[in-house]
Amino acid sequence: MSEPTIDTTTATVLDDIWRAHDLPARWAGSSHFVALLTNFGMGEAFLSLRRAWLNDPGRSQRLTVVAVAGQPPDGLDLLAEDAALAPHWLAVKPGITPGLNTIEWPDQPIRLLLAVGPLAGWLSELTLQADAVLISDGPEEARSANQPVDDDRLGKALARLCAPDATLTAMPASEPLRRGLRQAGFVAAYPEASHSALANIWHAHRVARPGTTAAPAGRRAATQRRTALVLGAGLAGASAARALALEGLQVTVLERRDQAAQETSGNPAGLFHPVVHPQDGAHAQWLRAGAARTAHLLRPLVGEQADALVPGAVAGLLRGAQGQDPAAMAALLTQQELPAAWAQALPETAAHDRSGGVLNGPAWLFQNAGWVSPAALVRAWLAEPGIQLRTGQTVDRIAPLSTEVDGQADDKIHGWAAWSIDGQLIAHADVLVLTNAHGAPRLLAPWTDAADWPLDRQRGQISQLTAAQVQSLDGLPPLQELPLASGSYLIKLPAAQGGGMVCGATHQFDDDDATVRPDDHAQNLAQVAALAGRPEAAAGWAMTADAMQGRVGWRQVCADKLPVLGPVAATKLDGLQRLEQPRHVPRVEGLYVMAALGSRGLSLAPLMGEVLAAWVCGQPMPVASSLLDAVDAARFTARARRRGG
Repeated sequence: MSEPTIDTTTATVLDDIWRAHDLPARWAGSSHFVALLTNFGMGEAFLSLRRAWLNDPGRSQRLTVVAVAGQPPDGLDLLAEDAALAPHWLAVKPGITPGLNTIEWPDQPIRLLLAVGPLAGWLSELTLQADAVLISDGPEEARSANQPVDDDRLGKALARLCAPDATLTAMPASEPLRRGLRQAGFVAAYPEASHSALANIWHAHRVARPGTTAAPAGRRAATQRRTALVLGAGLAGASAARALALEGLQVTVLERRDQAAQETSGNPAGLFHPVVHPQDGAHAQWLRAGAARTAHLLRPLVGEQADALVPGAVAGLLRGAQGQDPAAMAALLTQQELPAAWAQALPETAAHDRSGGVLNGPAWLFQNAGWVSPAALVRAWLAEPGIQLRTGQTVDRIAPLSTEVDGQADDKIHGWAAWSIDGQLIAHADVLVLTNAHGAPRLLAPWTDAADWPLDRQRGQISQLTAAQVQSLDGLPPLQELPLASGSYLIKLPAAQGGGMVCGATHQFDDDDATVRPDDHAQNLAQVAALAGRPEAAAGWAMTADAMQGRVGWRQVCADKLPVLGPVAATKLDGLQRLEQPRHVPRVEGLYVMAALGSRGLSLAPLMGEVLAAWVCGQPMPVASSLLDAVDAARFTARARRRGG
């Protein structure tokens, strides 16, 4: 492993700073160590901490570094000088966007959560309990991108973001900053070091004050979390199970069918991709972060060869934008600071050429996008260590377990159990996660307000054409490798997966027909014709519909078009205050849900599974707090309270 080129004095100072945090002694034997860097700079502090961690045989099992970068890291090449980090860093760096970016390295249990944007904005958006904090100004270009932060506000925010025994270093440390930190409960650990390079550095440790360490009711970790029970073995269930198992839980997945991925997760192919929207609200931000995470996780797994563990490709996607102005599209990317390596606005000619003549209008070209076989991905993740899949298990009801201590019933919930229709106990665990879509509200109704959630059931039929059937579609140019999307989608299947294409899908409410219908095939082909700017071809293509294959499934959707995630809301709320925000709503201990992913499962489920696991285990949250509020299962309770309910 080559050592990155860091100024010798800087490297010495940083190494001394981490030693002043009583490292490596403080992470020895622990499962997880978390550090917070208020300015990522060029990555020097991250590299110094990583080096100290890797060189210590007694280190913690994992290291997470949460770092704030004032702007997307254009030109931050220091990490690329480390041979062990370079290939992966260079692969993910172009796709780093405003928001919270998860970056990991193969074979190293190190996670970097890079929060891109001004520190002033991130102080209220981060959710973590840091063991060590480094406050630094960073280089001049990084300082210019950051908004000034009031010293008192910084101290209060860090008190919220720190574990009770956290240590802190400020460099440089003005007297107003020290005063703000003292007022927030940080106490100088010892006098400043005598080394001239450390002359204006302040070391401190946190003295937790009563009432200052508790997270809001809706953001607390599960009290017990050794085991987890997940209902549903589709994409949502596999994503949740994988993430929980990586946190060290023993996970049991119950599936009512005789195999996993038998609902919409059984489709032969599906898309994942972000969107660009002028408002850049919660929906767009979730899809941006989710698609990036899906792409990151799939790259080592997918391939289009016959021996690929998971059929698929992370090579990009074209999303049609007919009727939009390419100049305005490009301006929107600039306004939202989205790099060209992440997305490009293609004018009509470029889109037409890149799609092989299929598209007749401008398009978005997304790099953190592609296609995958959902069923193969589900099987791969459910086969990972720590996960047991039990099929043919129909859960009729769920109930909390209680224990007796010295003959007295304990009023605390010590886990959850799943029961069959004939009253037999199927399984139990400390934590119960419902990912079984349409089956979840009924099971949850006795324990939370699930009966009032604005959920709906939407039928969708996909169409699969053989290579010969594709060739029979008169006027459709030869399909290219990049998937196409815009309302409908079109995926070219490689020869190893039988060739041809998958397209669709329909969107039908109040429709319980499980039959694959030729009329729906014709509708899917009409959408492809519209996507290609050839609506007149649809009538002729419909003649192929009777001979086509397809699948029918039902999506679960929420009225606000966002998923439902997290611990469910408690029902006994009389006399409680501050319930207008989801994070303050008390929860049912140990009972979680992950639902209503709609047609965006591949773009959302992998990240949402990790968010759920972080929620359960009290680990640093990989999304901003406001995005968590937007999908929080308690948001319906909070909305009712805001309306006076």
